[in-house]
This record gives sequence, C-alpha cells and structure tokens, in this order.
Amino acid sequence: GDEFSMMIVLSRQEVPLATLEPLVKAQLIEEWATSVKKQKVEVYLPRFTIEQEIDLKNALKGVGITEVFSQSADLTAMSDNKLLYLSKAVHKSILEVNEEGSEAAAASGMIAISRMAVLYPQIIVDHPFFFVVRNRITGTIIFMGRVMHPEAMNPSVHDFEEL
Repeated sequence: GDEFSMMIVLSRQEVPLATLEPLVKAQLIEEWATSVKKQKVEVYLPRFTIEQEIDLKNALKGVGITEVFSQSADLTAMSDNKLLYLSKAVHKSILEVNEEGSEAAAASGMIAISRMAVLYPQIIVDHPFFFVVRNRITGTIIFMGRVMHPEAMNPSVHDFEEL
C-alpha cells in the first residue's frame, strides 16, 4: 500500500558505510523523505531477509514493570491458573524484501524493477547500504538496518522478473 515506504541509502563506493552511519538520524531521514523528487529509475536490489529478536525483560524491569516476572504475579485476568507468571518477554521482527516488494512482520538472488530496455537511470545496489522502512503518514521509522554484503550483480546476465 501507500502507507509505508522503503528508503535505500546507498553511498558512493569510495565512502565507507561506517563513515555515514553516525550521521543518519531521524531528523535527516525526515529531510530526505520530504525533499525527494519523483523520478522513474531502474533499481537492481538484492533480495534480503533480516530477523531480530530482542529480550524485553530487562527493558521492562527498567521502567518498573517487575511484578509480572515474579512468582507472586497476579495474572488471573489472563488465565485461571493462579501460578502463572512471565519468565520472558521477547519482541521478534522480520523484514523480507523480494520480487514482490517488502513485507514486514513484527510479534538469494536479485530483484529488479523492469525488464524493458534501459530507458531510465539505473541504480545498482551492489555494495553496503542502509534501508529505512517508515510510515509515510506519521513519519515513524518502523525498521532501520544495513546490508553489508549484497551480492554483486551484472544486470545483463540475469533474467529478472518484471515487477
């Protein structure tokens, strides 16, 4: 849909991603998003899937949510089992980018945009890059990460599916 967008931040090859990383902040991402101009381009982007699992127990305890983790917790509003308490709290996120676009869920090959003769500027994502998935309406960053070893690609040798 139109609610979310993915931004690819691709540096010049001579500029290491590690040099840019400290500069990429929410305010800069918002500036990029509002200043971008629509232009048709042909994009060659590696497929990728990123998964992350974060243990929330210490973070929750840090903000004062501790009782649910003790054996004396009262979770009878959730279950009739009076001995129930939480031993772990985990957040798992998965982002998959493939020929059909990107799909994100929270709780290898290459892809390309066109099969036509090259009529538009080409963007070949063949070196490390950042990506940002954000809500276009609120500006909220949903996912942010980096791909350090994308597959090198030669568009003339691959049979790409048209999106």
